[in-house]
Amino acid sequence: MLGLSKRSVEKAIERLIYRDGIPIVAIKQAGHNGYYLPRNEEERQEGLQAYKGQIRTSQRRVSKVESVDLVKFHQALKEGVYARTV
Repeated sequence: MLGLSKRSVEKAIERLIYRDGIPIVAIKQAGHNGYYLPRNEEERQEGLQAYKGQIRTSQRRVSKVESVDLVKFHQALKEGVYARTV
């Protein structure tokens, strides 16, 4: 609609939030994606849910990757334990 890439729009929104202090939030649900300015605390919290979920997912991934014993992993890799299944 604006003739901009998704990444360009995201960067512009980040600038508005960080540089200008505009409280832009997002809705990320099946078929309903977009950004908006919350009118009240309830809308703000609803708009932050997607970001908070993304943070939880990222934290789980970091914990999982950090918990892997790399020496044992690479040995198992050499032994064919992780055979390609895709």
